[in-house]
Formats: sequence, C-alpha cells, structure tokens
Amino acid sequence: MRKSIYFLSIIFLVFSNCGKARIDLVSKNSGVNLPEKYDIVKNETKDLGGPDFEINVVLQFDKENFNYIIKQTDSLAKVNSNWKKSDQSADYINRSNESEPEEIKIDLNKRTLYFNLVHL
Repeated sequence: MRKSIYFLSIIFLVFSNCGKARIDLVSKNSGVNLPEKYDIVKNETKDLGGPDFEINVVLQFDKENFNYIIKQTDSLAKVNSNWKKSDQSADYINRSNESEPEEIKIDLNKRTLYFNLVHL
C-alpha cells in the first residue's frame, strides 16, 4: 500500500509539473532539511517513455545556508550508510528500490546540491 501511494505521488509530480513537490523529494528521501533560501538552477521531470521518468533538481546555496546543509550531512553520514563524505562532496546513494534509484551529490566547492531520481 505504501509503495503504491509513493508511486502515485511521483506520477502526480510528473504530470502536474509541480516544482515545489520535486524539491520536497530531496528532503523527504534523504533526511536533509533544506533552508528557506536557495537558488533553483534546475527543476525538471523528463519523460523516459511509457511510465518511466527522471527527476532532476539542482540547487545552489549561499555560504550560510550551505553550512546549514553540510552540518546535517555530517550527522547523517554517521547514522545512515547511504551518505558518504569526501573532501570534495557529500553523496547520498539509495538503491534499495531497484525501480527508483536516487542520488544526491553535494559539491562542497560549488555549494551546489544535485538530486536525481529515476523511475523505471
């Protein structure tokens, strides 16, 4: 039941072109609470044919709000094995649902978050 509700909400995002809802997926799926202020570089859903689609979100942050994000990823990396930290990035990779792999890359130099979810 839960998977079907999740799937229906994803389908709604694809067909409603609801930008805020796509951005909300970043927080909902990764555990990172986004700050109030950020620049939206990309916020799109691509049709991959049939029921398949891809969601891409790219957000850029000022220094203060980026530090807010990084503090969260420091904590999340200690308790969630999907989060990995390096000198260049913080990465979230979730392959627990093979039909909806998702990734987040936070570029520490560019203060940019990249979110990708593919529904196959």
